Amino acid sequence: MSEMDINSHEYWNGRFERDWESNLGREQSRFFAKVALDNLPVWLTAAVKNGNWSVCDWGCAQGDGTAVLADFFARNRVTGIDFAESAVAKARAAYPAVHFDAQDWLHGDGQHEKFDLVFSSNTLEHFSEPFNIIQDLFRHAEHSVVLTLPYRELDRIAEHFYTFLSENIPLMPHPDWLLGYAKVIDCFPMDPTYWYGEQIVLVYVKKIWMESKGLVLADFLGDDIAISVDAAETSRRLQAAHVENERLVDETAKMQAALHARHEEVELKAGQVEALERQIGALNSELIAIKNSNTWRMTRSLRFVSESLKRIFRN
Repeated sequence: MSEMDINSHEYWNGRFERDWESNLGREQSRFFAKVALDNLPVWLTAAVKNGNWSVCDWGCAQGDGTAVLADFFARNRVTGIDFAESAVAKARAAYPAVHFDAQDWLHGDGQHEKFDLVFSSNTLEHFSEPFNIIQDLFRHAEHSVVLTLPYRELDRIAEHFYTFLSENIPLMPHPDWLLGYAKVIDCFPMDPTYWYGEQIVLVYVKKIWMESKGLVLADFLGDDIAISVDAAETSRRLQAAHVENERLVDETAKMQAALHARHEEVELKAGQVEALERQIGALNSELIAIKNSNTWRMTRSLRFVSESLKRIFRN
């Protein structure tokens, strides 16, 4: 099937009437919208919410992804647009509180309609020259265009005509627009998942808006720079902890050596005390033996006279 057939009104009206739902198209739309919202940069979601931005979901299909956007942002500021009338009719029936329009931007519909942010999920891979198509999205966007796309899809499904790679995604697809943020998401391990590969979220911003916001490098590189900074900080902390550990080991060794020396000193003193106690015991035994001897008893009168004379002379 050719690209022209794939991107015709007849093809997509037929798909939405025939097998979109049986092929889990509605679940996919919700899944891809959630993947995008979960991975948008903080500065963009803050700008949309704080600025009460208008948001367009271009290529909204049956409106399931648009409803996810409407729940996340201001419901009355979100519009779903698709060129397939059958899809828009089903979207209006399923989500009457959300606004939907059937417009073909690629053939001049809604030329003067603009939105602060244009979002498009898994649409541009259906074109062989997607960055020509994005020019139409820029014409309808005031500040930002957000794309969610299959990434590194080397074995493409039949409806896809372009494989997005780091080598072919332009930083400036238009003089007034630049790529402000990109993040790759591996959808395979998600539960449930509706894409067994990678998706990439691209945030293009108008240069004049970006210059007014004073954003810094970390804002534009997303999680990669944060991971790099975290790794550097972790490495620095690990090195500092290693140095501190070596200091504590050295200090502990010194304390153990001092404790060992003190222990030896205590043991020496204890030995000396024990020797003195044995000496005192021996002397006491000698004294007792002397006192019990015949000589001690025979000289008792002499000791008495001696003590008496000492007292007389002292007085």
